[in-house]
Amino acid sequence: IFLDSDDLWLPDTLESLVTFLEAHPEYVSVYGLAQCIDSEGRRPAIDDLDDRMRERMEYRAKELVRIQPDEPTTFAGMVYHNWVVTPGIHLMRRDVLGPVGPFDPETDPADDWDLVVRLSRLGDTGFVESVVLQWRRHPDTLSNTSPRWRNAYFNVRRRMLTDSSNTAEQTQLASRL
Repeated sequence: IFLDSDDLWLPDTLESLVTFLEAHPEYVSVYGLAQCIDSEGRRPAIDDLDDRMRERMEYRAKELVRIQPDEPTTFAGMVYHNWVVTPGIHLMRRDVLGPVGPFDPETDPADDWDLVVRLSRLGDTGFVESVVLQWRRHPDTLSNTSPRWRNAYFNVRRRMLTDSSNTAEQTQLASRL
């Protein structure tokens, strides 16, 4: 897991994510929900991030469908949207990082999304429907200040479509957007 220096875990975050992975050896990783906080550690009056994160969707049989809370997030879900919105909510198995490699600087500042997409080619990601992180959002955060976001977004999308490790189904899914 990679925790940004200004974000905060809840007291049971690591235990809940590890417990989930131990109970589900079929998943390559697991993630939970995030809530926003401001620079002072207060929740903004209008913060529905955790609600929006619960509304996961993916492509199945050429249709966009809702992913149920007890279902994992798959490559088909990551094609539609980056459900793992920040790295501090995402615990990966160490043995899957070798095959996919580390964060790729060519996709910065969307390198965490790129990593999740590469992991999703190996297997599904479990979902814990509870808040595990307070995500600090303030004017100086990289996600608010980086002029590279647009290029990074399209770079990840291009890689999603053209990666040679894609199955035929993954390439077809990636071509939907």
